Amino acid sequence: MTDENLEIILKTISLNGKYINNKTAMYIETNKYSIKNKYIDQFIVLLDCNIRVGGLYIMGDFDLHFIIFDNFRGKKYLSNFLRSGFINKIRPTLKKASICNKDDSKKIKHLLKLANLKIKKDYNDW
Repeated sequence: MTDENLEIILKTISLNGKYINNKTAMYIETNKYSIKNKYIDQFIVLLDCNIRVGGLYIMGDFDLHFIIFDNFRGKKYLSNFLRSGFINKIRPTLKKASICNKDDSKKIKHLLKLANLKIKKDYNDW
């Protein structure tokens, strides 16, 4: 999924989930079916006074994709959320995530460390 697609989803998804982290985020779960088995996609919309500032897409047990919208960057929304440990609570089987954007690899490594996730070396490293 591209950053642009994730941004569209996070800006338009219905906020009918559960508030988490003192209402700084909304947890939304959707069911998807793959050819071999069922898996769950989880979206977390990060909020500031009910304004959407970014979010995360937890892709089953496979990977994690996150984005903060341009005008909200640098305000620690993502860092604070990842530090909370909520990802581990809802998806304890997610242990690794990949770095797709090599330009931001240092920042992404830092964020994955905050979430207590290891870095996948390649897509065979599940």
